[in-house]
Amino acid sequence: MAAYLLTWNPYKDYPWDEIEENIEEIKEFGACTFDWSSGATKSIEPGDRIFMLRLGAAQGVPHLGIVASGWAFDYCYQGDHWNEAKAAKGIMANFVPVAFDVILNPHTQHILLQDTLKYKFPQQHWSPQSSGISIKEEIVEALERLWDDTIRNQGLTQHPSYEEAIPYIDAYLEVLSEGTDTNPGSNPIEEPTPPSTPAPFQQPINPLPIISPGSLSDPYLEVSSADIAAAAAEEESYQEGKATAVLVNRYERDPKARAEALRLHGTTCQACGFSFEQFYGLHGKDFIQVHHLKPVSSYGGAVNINPATDLAVLCSNCHSMVHRKPQSPLTIDQLKALLKPKLT
Repeated sequence: MAAYLLTWNPYKDYPWDEIEENIEEIKEFGACTFDWSSGATKSIEPGDRIFMLRLGAAQGVPHLGIVASGWAFDYCYQGDHWNEAKAAKGIMANFVPVAFDVILNPHTQHILLQDTLKYKFPQQHWSPQSSGISIKEEIVEALERLWDDTIRNQGLTQHPSYEEAIPYIDAYLEVLSEGTDTNPGSNPIEEPTPPSTPAPFQQPINPLPIISPGSLSDPYLEVSSADIAAAAAEEESYQEGKATAVLVNRYERDPKARAEALRLHGTTCQACGFSFEQFYGLHGKDFIQVHHLKPVSSYGGAVNINPATDLAVLCSNCHSMVHRKPQSPLTIDQLKALLKPKLT
């Protein structure tokens, strides 16, 4: 499987005014498909990895970097040029059909910034003049990890492989076959007939908050002191894992359970001992991630959980490492064993 960079310059090429509609489609279907220019490249094949790179800063807008990921689900083809003036002259362009399972709005969400990419992977060209350039094989694995961290920190997940994405792609295309154009700029899907539901897709884990440009806060991961105090006043069991039908399944999490977990376990990482408040001061107060010792997706329906025994608190790094291999997540004790030689 090869990996490629497609490019999007809203000030030069295409504004992508319906980006929020596409994001909503991913929430509903687990995928969103359309055709995108592949520049001079004709070698992209089904199953190849695709990243979308936003270029073209204007008017002081610094949101440049990777904004989307997915897979090619068909071969490249030639069609009328996306630029209407060139198309009128009979000029053709190369396109590749892409199925995206993550799209970030660069004005409201944290993207994988171009400056970070240049620093981490200087051997790759991150300001290409055309779409469809290949990503160097030696950086693909590290790039995937960096991208996964970027989206997970915002409560998002992605399909782990093209094979696992196929049922969602098929479900989305089934709806499109009812008459909706697959190219960006088409009319949004209106009240589609639900296709047969594939296996649950956790996109997003919880509704994604809107993050103002330049903000360093992440409301998705924060639980306020008031929430913790309210949880302390309520001795009750909490239900999580109930599948909410939205054409595909999302898994509900009870915010009261999160607050109770913080009241019981505190806000210091139970694996490495890191405290955001100690390190960042008031800016890091009450900031920690809540980890389910048993994956929510395995519950098989709504179940009662005990925050004292079913939940733990972990820092962002430790939480990512626990889930580094989704099919075999580490226990906290296993993670501590990995950390011990480095902390002593």
